[in-house]
Amino acid sequence: MPTEELGSSGGQTQGGLVEGTGGRSIHVATSNAQSAKIAVLQAQLQAERDNVEHQRRAQTLDEWGKALVIINGGGAAAVGAFLSSVWDKPGGDSLFAPLATAIVLLVFGVAVGALTLFVRYLIFFSRWRFKPFENPMWWVFAMFSGASVLSFVVAAFAVGYGVMRAAASGAFTP
Repeated sequence: MPTEELGSSGGQTQGGLVEGTGGRSIHVATSNAQSAKIAVLQAQLQAERDNVEHQRRAQTLDEWGKALVIINGGGAAAVGAFLSSVWDKPGGDSLFAPLATAIVLLVFGVAVGALTLFVRYLIFFSRWRFKPFENPMWWVFAMFSGASVLSFVVAAFAVGYGVMRAAASGAFTP
């Protein structure tokens, strides 16, 4: 592999091979001052990469929190609309308990989903913000997210179970 020699203008020199274009390696001799400048530039570049990664992660977490609120809020509205449509029908009162339970769970999911946005805000100010798994607030965020998703899933099962039970007993015909 062909190499080229690039010198420095005085001072103690250090050298190293730098991969050039076209498969050529270039031997670069640098002074201590140039090495320090290179080290500073590398640190600045790494800090910029970390900041971009943090911004991307923060945007993802923000969108996740918004999705939790929207999904649970939409579910609560849908279950409420279903409850109001079957309330006056014969046997509709047998659906009140499971549908009311589902609405309470979904409202809980909205509240916990909204808390994930606040916790995400606190994560931004944490000293461990670039190391999410070492950050205790990240684990709180994960716990709140899991609780919001779980409340949606349990509410969906409550609605399904209530409708199936009411239909099987003959009290309500969908």
